[in-house]
Amino acid sequence: EIMTFVTRLVLVANQNGRPLPVITSGWTARPTVNPPRQTNGVDCGVWVIANIAAVLSGFTVTGIQEYDVSSVRQSLLKVLAALPVVT
Repeated sequence: EIMTFVTRLVLVANQNGRPLPVITSGWTARPTVNPPRQTNGVDCGVWVIANIAAVLSGFTVTGIQEYDVSSVRQSLLKVLAALPVVT
């Protein structure tokens, strides 16, 4: 579930000295990149996670291109496998 993943990201960020307040109301969704960089309907999750990672790293957008998605997917798998399990 995406909220479990986001919770894990927030906990890891907090543990690494990048405190993130969790706001549960008043959210507004805005595109981070214009025009869109994704042209297919299967890589949405990778783009969302890449943008989350960019924001958690202090950037406003990700610099990846569509041809980078396969590499990003492999990198994300390694990062996710190393995350602590939250119980």
